Amino acid sequence: VGMIEGVVQTIKVHYLGDVFISTLKGKSFIQHSQDIVKAAERTPGVAAVSARYLESGILEEDYKRSKKPGEVGDVVATNIAGIDPDAEDRTSELGRLVVEGEYLSPDDYDQVLVGSLLLKKYLDFESPNFPVLEHSILGSKIRLTLSGNVREVTIKGIVKSKADELDRRVFMTDRQFRNITNRFDYTAAEIVVRVSPGVDSAMVRDAILATGAGEYAKVQTAEEGEPKFVKDMKKTFNMLGTMISSIGLVVASITIFIVIFINAITRRKFIGILKGIGIHALAIE
Repeated sequence: VGMIEGVVQTIKVHYLGDVFISTLKGKSFIQHSQDIVKAAERTPGVAAVSARYLESGILEEDYKRSKKPGEVGDVVATNIAGIDPDAEDRTSELGRLVVEGEYLSPDDYDQVLVGSLLLKKYLDFESPNFPVLEHSILGSKIRLTLSGNVREVTIKGIVKSKADELDRRVFMTDRQFRNITNRFDYTAAEIVVRVSPGVDSAMVRDAILATGAGEYAKVQTAEEGEPKFVKDMKKTFNMLGTMISSIGLVVASITIFIVIFINAITRRKFIGILKGIGIHALAIE
């Protein structure tokens, strides 16, 4: 149970925050994102807020190498996230997850953070479900295709955590992201809220919903927004913990019975004397 709790805490701290605001079903972005961000910032008990811009993109390495007819280059499709580096670090402490290289700065251009599960160097297994960049490392240049626009970017840092949602993403500054995708309406796909210590996240969620944010986005606490696979793992490990505890209780009961039984057998003569002189049976027991 403690092992899975480590994964849950990582997802909460570095991905979901205390209150997680995401798109409604069938929508690709949150309408009136900036109004919701401002409302969240004004909510009592909120310590930090970060908006994330998301879009599917393609990474390609060895793109300068001439290819034979019909040969396909090393290409990986993944999610590209545009972030305000300072706001994101205050909210999710993303900078702490950079295991190699450096974290982004607001003025970085054509530089990205790459999740460890996108690089073969950090993947301990091979699977067709996890396409990776075979040769790219810190400092490598890769070609990024986003909204039909192509940019050559440099890997500035590697992000490694226990959450696939982070380790399969590429992070770049929101300023460049909006320039590439022409998203000048500032419509984010995720808004993460960090509350101050001792503040109930459910109260903050309700306060944000009271501003009308629920019409344009899904507002949840971290527990409500946990991915399904995490909830399934929690149920499985809790069930295993209950089974092991039950076995322990049975073993303990048998052990106590054996101790009492042997104690009674070895003291039969003493018990017989007590009964013989008239000591009550309940007192002997």
